[in-house]
Amino acid sequence: MKLVIDISEYQKYISETQWDLLATVLDGVIIRIVYGTTFDTNATNAIQHSVDRCLPWTAYGWVDPTKSMNAQQTKFRQAIDIHNPPSIFNDYEQYWTNWEAYMKQDL
Repeated sequence: MKLVIDISEYQKYISETQWDLLATVLDGVIIRIVYGTTFDTNATNAIQHSVDRCLPWTAYGWVDPTKSMNAQQTKFRQAIDIHNPPSIFNDYEQYWTNWEAYMKQDL
């Protein structure tokens, strides 16, 4: 079995020490580089931490059903050009219609 984690801007406060500890048990990292039509602000940082620790990494983009598919494809291509990932996956998952309630955990 391989152990891989998913990193996005929600994990931007992982410390150097935590990265060092993670590197002792991880087999790789999946890094969000784009969501909808927005670049993930932690992508470059997470990629660098992975590379510094010789952890294989790949990228993903979260697909936003409320945004234009053409606009998202454009942003995905830009993110790929910036980060040059070895591969990229699309993330299709539950979409919440009321993000404010979701972020308050008022599910």
